[in-house]
Amino acid sequence: MNASPSLNAAAPPPNRIALSGQCPAFDHHRFRRELTADALIRRTILAAVIIYFLIGSEIAQTHPSWSGIWMIAVLFAWFWVSLIGARVARQLPGMTALAQQDPAAAEPLIAQALRRHPLPRKLRLLLYERLAMTRLRQGRYTEVVMICQSVLTKTPAQPSGETSGPVSARLRRLASFFVLRPSVLAALRPNLLLMLVEARLWHGDAVGAYFDLLQLHGCELNLTDRLRLLLLQTRYELAIGNPKAVLDHVAQKIRVAELMPTVQCGTMHAMLAAAAYQDRRPDLYDWLGRRAELLCTPAQWQAAVAGRGA
Repeated sequence: MNASPSLNAAAPPPNRIALSGQCPAFDHHRFRRELTADALIRRTILAAVIIYFLIGSEIAQTHPSWSGIWMIAVLFAWFWVSLIGARVARQLPGMTALAQQDPAAAEPLIAQALRRHPLPRKLRLLLYERLAMTRLRQGRYTEVVMICQSVLTKTPAQPSGETSGPVSARLRRLASFFVLRPSVLAALRPNLLLMLVEARLWHGDAVGAYFDLLQLHGCELNLTDRLRLLLLQTRYELAIGNPKAVLDHVAQKIRVAELMPTVQCGTMHAMLAAAAYQDRRPDLYDWLGRRAELLCTPAQWQAAVAGRGA
C-alpha cells in the first residue's frame, strides 16, 4: 500500500508558520514542556492561595497593607487563569467543526489557543486532539501518528466494567470533584486510536495498526466510533490480503454499513466487493459492485479498492 505523496512534503519554514498563523510541526519535547509549564503556573497560584489562608491572618495583624495586596494579587491571578481556560473551552466546539470541514480555517484558532498559558491539562490535550484531526484531514499522517502517540501517553485507559466496583466508583467520583476528570481524558482514547490506525494504514504500517486495533476492541465505543472501527478493520484486513476475514459475517456488515453516511457506505461496499473478487466469489462481487457504484464515484471506488478508504 503506497503512502500519500503529502507524507514526504517538507514542513513549512518557521517564518511562514509565524506569518500564516499555522501550528508549527509537532514536537514531543515542546508538548511536554507546555504541559509542565501549565502545571507549574497553576500549582504556584494554588500554593499562594493555600499559604494565604494559612498565614494570612498573621500577616494582616503585622502588615495589613501587604495582606491586602497579597489577597488582591492571588484573586486576580486565579481569575486570570480561569478566564484563559474558559475562553479556550468556548472555542472548542467551533474548532471541532472546522477541523472536519475546513482544516485551513481551524489551524489558526488551534495555534492561537495552544500559545495560551496556563491551560488546564485536560484542555491542552483536547486541543492537541483537534490538531490531530486537522492534520488527518490535511494528509499530514506522520504528525498524526506523533500527536496521537504523545497524547495517548497522557490519557488513562478506560476502566473495564469487570474491575470497577463500589470503591473504584467512589474514587472516580472523588477525582471528578477535584477536577481531575479521568473519565473525560479516557474518553479521548477511542478517537485518538481511530486516527492513529487510519494514519498507520496510510503509511502501510500494518503491524502498528494491528496493535492499535486490539486496543480499540477493548474500548467502550459509541455507535459512530463503532462504524469507523468497522471501516478501518475492513481496510486493514484488505491491506494484509485476508479477504476471507473481510467477508466474515458479510450480511451483518452490509446491514451495519447502511447506517453510515453515503460516502462511507459506498466505500464499505467497494471494499467488500474487492474482497469478494479476491476470494473468487463472482456473484457476490457483482451484487456488491452494483451497490457500490450507486453510492460512490469511480475515484472513491478506486481509493477503497486500493485500501485508502474514503
